[in-house]
Amino acid sequence: MNYQQKLKSPKWQRKRLEIFNRDNFTCRLCSDTETELQVHHTKYTGKEPHNEPSKNLVTLCSDCHQFIEQNKKIIKIILVVNPVHDSVIN
Repeated sequence: MNYQQKLKSPKWQRKRLEIFNRDNFTCRLCSDTETELQVHHTKYTGKEPHNEPSKNLVTLCSDCHQFIEQNKKIIKIILVVNPVHDSVIN
């Protein structure tokens, strides 16, 4: 099963809903509640996305998720220079 298929599995869908509920169906970066929400993996500890610890998952709107993914390298460099809470982008 490839990664895209795993994201369609009932196990991942349950985990995804758990994270959305935990985060009150709100983007953790911009507080948006209207744009499509997605779950971002801050770390990968295994091959099965549904087995990730909840602390490694965060709700983001699609815009913030796209921004994080496209700018991950530069954001990590900025955090090295100016350390802040970086749980969203690891």
